[in-house]
Amino acid sequence: MKPASPVKLPNELSVADQLRQLLSRVQSVSILEIRTETPIGEPRLLVDLSVRLNAYDDEWTLLVEGKPSGEPRVVRGAAWQLQRALKSLPGRNCGLVAAPFLSEASQAILREAGLGWLDQAGNCHLAFGGVYIDVQRALRNPFATKRSSRSLFAPKSARLLRLLLTSPVPWKVTDLAREAGVSLGQVSNVRQALLKKEWAKAEVGGGLRVTRPGAMLDVWREAARPPTIAMRGYSLAHGKHLETQLQLLFARAPLEGARILLASYSAARRMAPFARVAGEYFYADTKGVDLIRRHLELEPASKGENVTIYQPVDDTMWGEAVAPSGELRASSHLQTYLDLWTSGERGQEAADHFRRQMIEPLFTRLHD
Repeated sequence: MKPASPVKLPNELSVADQLRQLLSRVQSVSILEIRTETPIGEPRLLVDLSVRLNAYDDEWTLLVEGKPSGEPRVVRGAAWQLQRALKSLPGRNCGLVAAPFLSEASQAILREAGLGWLDQAGNCHLAFGGVYIDVQRALRNPFATKRSSRSLFAPKSARLLRLLLTSPVPWKVTDLAREAGVSLGQVSNVRQALLKKEWAKAEVGGGLRVTRPGAMLDVWREAARPPTIAMRGYSLAHGKHLETQLQLLFARAPLEGARILLASYSAARRMAPFARVAGEYFYADTKGVDLIRRHLELEPASKGENVTIYQPVDDTMWGEAVAPSGELRASSHLQTYLDLWTSGERGQEAADHFRRQMIEPLFTRLHD
């Protein structure tokens, strides 16, 4: 094991001090000795902490491995190393992994391995002898910055994620880079991040396949930002007349070199109706904004608008469009879901419905 002494977590409280505080609350448990960088077994493995304690008149040894990251792949490696060390240690013993934050996925890995955990967010699990401590205080990482969370879902990275989430075929690095129009370095960084989080796995032959699409999308939606508004306006068109005008609008767009897509609620209500939200929503480039304005005879409106036009998130979104009916074109299922989710509480209800109806069937294909 890679030594780390003393084991430190984000607020500079050592794991040893955290264990002292935790175990001091348990009657009939006393810490006899704490040692750092302890060699265990043959071949010699260094564990970060070895805690000798008395629990209900029995002596136990608690081996602790501290990690600067609680990502599932890191935790899985630490669990394997701890299990090796515990097998070579005589007497009553148990193991624990400590990290700044351990997600439910990381905790599940440790639970399956028969190990405990402790993180700086207040989550902990210890079960040995007559001792049982289980506390779940944080489901989200309180130490993660929005900037770091969003980096994986930035426009260029998101191109790669959309390909991986919508295709059951394992992707090689060079194929992903060519298809998404990004550098090999960009693909390599995304690949490493997905493997570290155990959202994907490397197939025999080097292909990359997403294995936990739902977990990835859950994090993506929390990091997503609402699209930028290009224009708000008011149109007198409504009902069947509006639907006719929309068909004509989309038929006219390619003739004028304009790019437009239905977005958010407008896209969702034509594919998986749920929430009744008035107004129409679009993505449009500069020519598209002008075309919508002229065709629907929009009047600018700072409030009370019934037409909202967003700036495109990325140029690749035009090629990922779906066709709800006739001439109409809408943003991709993933983009529509994210836009609904970021539109507020009512939008999140619509997003959940849209996900069940339109996205989860896509995810099923990833495992067929």
